[in-house]
Amino acid sequence: MKKKVSGECALCHEKGGLCTSHIIPAFVFRWKKNTSPTGYLRAAETPNQRAQDGLKQPWLCEDCEGLLNEAETVFATKMFHPLNQNPKLRVGYQDWMMKFCVSVSWRVTKYLHQKSSLNNLTETQKKLTSDALARWAEYLLGKELHPGQFEQHLVLMPGIIGGAMTSGMPKNINRYLLRAIEMDIAATPHIAFSFVKMGPFFLFGFIQNPGSKWKGSKINLKRGTFGGPTEYGLPGELWNYIEGRAHKAAKISASISDVQQEKIEMDILDDPNRFLDSGTRQAMDMDVNLFGRDALIRKPSGK
Repeated sequence: MKKKVSGECALCHEKGGLCTSHIIPAFVFRWKKNTSPTGYLRAAETPNQRAQDGLKQPWLCEDCEGLLNEAETVFATKMFHPLNQNPKLRVGYQDWMMKFCVSVSWRVTKYLHQKSSLNNLTETQKKLTSDALARWAEYLLGKELHPGQFEQHLVLMPGIIGGAMTSGMPKNINRYLLRAIEMDIAATPHIAFSFVKMGPFFLFGFIQNPGSKWKGSKINLKRGTFGGPTEYGLPGELWNYIEGRAHKAAKISASISDVQQEKIEMDILDDPNRFLDSGTRQAMDMDVNLFGRDALIRKPSGK
């Protein structure tokens, strides 16, 4: 594990050599590359450039990097990969689940907090963001027994296969639900959360408490189960938010230049079996089943 720079660890605040740490865990990007039609990634910020990996920052000392990697490894092995293979599985978890969720919420919230002024948050929510970051850090370091009011909610969305009202729905909805990787901080006047999408796993790190409208998604501190048929009780505004993110993803996809689109098509022609076996092809087929050939048109879908 190479240390790139010297500085203060963002988690424990000890000074020394810092590792270049992923914001969204590396195993998520490896999964997407391995199950893609081409073996390449394209970031939303630079859709006309191939990418090899996800966003990284020189943040953590080697001890803290190892601390977060420990929970990541268990989550990837016991939860992420098995449920991507078979979302009908019901998987048991222990305290590593909470540690993983908090570690990702902490990294994403910290990065977005540093990157922007969070103008979509109220002044109260901005203060709560700082409080959440501090509490999550103390929990990860073992200084607090639990994350307090800053709950972690995780939802598995295995896609839409039919029987739903599709009017106005983005025609890339399954490609978004199943394949997209992204992060955001979202808020209304009364609720705020960090949003981390890792393929079909939707992680919400609450900055302002969700109250009673969220059912079936809260991660327990010590043990629980996840996956399989689940009766989620989620506010309708959340689906509006997700649809909006899918529309945005469609616009980004449509912005890929003709030259880059030709490169993608040539990569597929070089290894058509990879495309046929890819997760992207499976999600695309689901969109075609919902919307017909309109799902394949390269243009923004509505919003």
